[in-house]
Amino acid sequence: MIDNLNHPIAVLGNFDGVHNGHRRIFTCAIEKAKREKKSVVALTFWPHPSRFFTHPVPLIQTLEQRTECLYSLGIDRVEVIPFDLIASLEPEEFLPYLLKQISISSLVVGEEFRFGRERRGNLSMLRALAHPLGIEIKGLPVVKLLGGKIGSSSIRFHLQEGNLQRSRLLLGGFYSVEGVVEQGVQRGRKLGFPTANMVPENDSLLPPGVYLTRVEREGEFKDSLTYIGSCPTFSASNRLRYETFLLDFQGDLYGQRLRIYFIQRLRGDITFPSSKELKAQMGEDLAYARNLLA
Repeated sequence: MIDNLNHPIAVLGNFDGVHNGHRRIFTCAIEKAKREKKSVVALTFWPHPSRFFTHPVPLIQTLEQRTECLYSLGIDRVEVIPFDLIASLEPEEFLPYLLKQISISSLVVGEEFRFGRERRGNLSMLRALAHPLGIEIKGLPVVKLLGGKIGSSSIRFHLQEGNLQRSRLLLGGFYSVEGVVEQGVQRGRKLGFPTANMVPENDSLLPPGVYLTRVEREGEFKDSLTYIGSCPTFSASNRLRYETFLLDFQGDLYGQRLRIYFIQRLRGDITFPSSKELKAQMGEDLAYARNLLA
């Protein structure tokens, strides 16, 4: 737990995706902390509230990715609040619970922040509850782009549509997944396109198809093509496969952790009459990718 004597400035939210709207909140908190010679702590919830009250939404990031991103943006410490411990709290109980965990001096949130049972608490209530406790509340307006607000829900929508350009504008960076390479059936190798097969730790958001990607492995980057799908040409299954072909690479990647950054969707998933037609299309995909990279 954080040193409470520091009385840090806190930012509070789900922060799924750590997008450009979130970054405005972080910037405000970090600038305030520099003026007041304090640290900044991010208080984030896990699991996502939708897992308790509605149909679970697929998440843009794993908790580990979210934490890594928060630290990279200048947050001094990340504290994860188990959402099951606060899900049933009345709005009046919410802030006292937080203060038992960490003695903060200020709290920065988005103006649409909701808290407490049935999301009954809003920014006005938060300020009223915080005032007698000597806690300053800063509420920031929603950040808008492309005709709407920047939010995790809109980013999920664009990703599920395969619109990587729009999702990148809202995220402020490339959408990525990561996981460990596992043994596949080596069908790609037989076709002349050896692939690294991976079951991502992330929730599946992108639609099936072929994507121009970049792979990060131990701090090094390689251009690549990634297929997401169920391999309908051979034996379609309900399990989506992530198969990545690294351009101009030879080597064994089994057991290694990769992060795949998605740049552009090239085409959808196609069922081919035979492996010959599939191989020809893979050659066209590769040529198109090289042309884009050039």
